[in-house]
Amino acid sequence: MEKIINFIRILKKIFLTIIIGLAILIFTITNVSCRGCIGIHISTEEETEKQTEDEPITTQITEEPIEEPPLKPVKYGEKWIVFTSNMDGDEDLYRIKLDGTGLDLLMSKSNEHDDRYPAPSPDGKLIAYSSEVNGRWDIFIMNPDGTGKKQLTTHPADDAYPAWSPDGKLIFFQSNRDGNWEIYRMNSDGSNLKRLTFNAAVSDWHVTTHPVFDDIIYESGPPGREDIYVMDYEGQNSRKISQDNRRKRMPVISPDADIIAFVSYEGGGDDKHREIFTMTYYGEEIKDITQNPNREDSHPSFSPDGKLIAYQTEDGRGNDSIMIMNPDGTDKKVIYTSSDMNWDPAFLYEIIED
Repeated sequence: MEKIINFIRILKKIFLTIIIGLAILIFTITNVSCRGCIGIHISTEEETEKQTEDEPITTQITEEPIEEPPLKPVKYGEKWIVFTSNMDGDEDLYRIKLDGTGLDLLMSKSNEHDDRYPAPSPDGKLIAYSSEVNGRWDIFIMNPDGTGKKQLTTHPADDAYPAWSPDGKLIFFQSNRDGNWEIYRMNSDGSNLKRLTFNAAVSDWHVTTHPVFDDIIYESGPPGREDIYVMDYEGQNSRKISQDNRRKRMPVISPDADIIAFVSYEGGGDDKHREIFTMTYYGEEIKDITQNPNREDSHPSFSPDGKLIAYQTEDGRGNDSIMIMNPDGTDKKVIYTSSDMNWDPAFLYEIIED
């Protein structure tokens, strides 16, 4: 009897052990199968590492805008106007301060050549101009005080009316080496010459450069019907700026590229006379800013800071004056006047570098 009871106790222990083992097995299987289900999920270290590899953690960083330092205003020293005059018999280049003092001859008194069309460089360190050598006009450069003269062109035809690119690396000019006035480009040392216009029927001349874009502005058309055109530095994409039929000559553009000043004509019949006009870069809002019915006004030029326009005026009594005024035509002032021929003024501002 005792043996039977011990046998039953052994069977109970075995049965209890089996029940506990089954319970552990079921719990384990249920936990594994429910991973990823809605509810509680215990991530393993392996899963955490895998998730980090598949979906890298990103941190959103809010960057504050970087403020660019404001452009330093250009500082100017001496301010001059360079112009052409025949006060010493032949045509020479002179400079004079904006208050009318300090008149200087920039050419040698022994120089018997005619010199015209002064064009100061954007940095105020050089002056390009045209000089008559052996019966032809060539492009020269010199220092602002008239020293260091250097000839850039040597073609047997006439080269005249230079204009600088804003960076000072290029000089544009007009030449009749192909039979009529066409526009050319060269490096500021005279190298790498390139012809830009090919209009045998009309003259392309009086070139000026855009202060921002790689464009030039120039005069083109048959005599009496000249107008203002724009094209790029390669001579491509030529287009007329204004659809107004008014005759337009000698264009110049303001440093902010908003205004073009030019010469046109007012009156009718024998009473037509030259005036200085302005318009937008797109040929709109044409205004007569000199309004001098008894004078002939021409050769406008903007100051480097855009605050002034210089020009030439003839009073009809044999006196030529170099004038300045505001871009809207107000506050006209005489800088220099005489019974000589005084014309083609251009601003020369000395830039002070920090």
